Amino acid sequence: SRQVIRARTPPASISLARNEKEPLQLAVRSAEALKRVRVEVAPPVGPGGARIDDLEVNVVGYVPIDYPTNYYRSDTPTWHRKIPQQAPACDGWAGMWPDPLLPRDTFDLAANTTQPIWITVGAGKETPAGDYSGKVRLVSGGQTVAEVPFAVHVWDFALPDENHVAAIY
Repeated sequence: SRQVIRARTPPASISLARNEKEPLQLAVRSAEALKRVRVEVAPPVGPGGARIDDLEVNVVGYVPIDYPTNYYRSDTPTWHRKIPQQAPACDGWAGMWPDPLLPRDTFDLAANTTQPIWITVGAGKETPAGDYSGKVRLVSGGQTVAEVPFAVHVWDFALPDENHVAAIY
């Protein structure tokens, strides 16, 4: 039987307005390999027993990058193969880079590696303002192997349904 690891730090915390979604990212690491680790999120409970049930769990995937590079511009047609002409002025390195959010709540964890998980919390237009507390459990082999408390602060205002602020991305 495994010992349940409980966070020894203050709860992870996020804040959001009503009608907004915000992410909470946790990095999971273990000295031993764990198979089929499932992420379970206890909905945060707040003022008067109000619950935030709009929760989405994603596992962060990795993309292999085989050449250190940074952003560059090319005027060649999109179908041309891009071949670096000089040494990179790099903002990174070759290797596995975290990027996609995979739509799943289960993953295998190799020993001594870090696996990020991404939990998106959404407050509705009518969610009561205040402080909420929830818990993330990691379950493997039918046993809870870790528990991490988290706190959510909901501000007393709502964002509009449409955003009219220009963004560059």
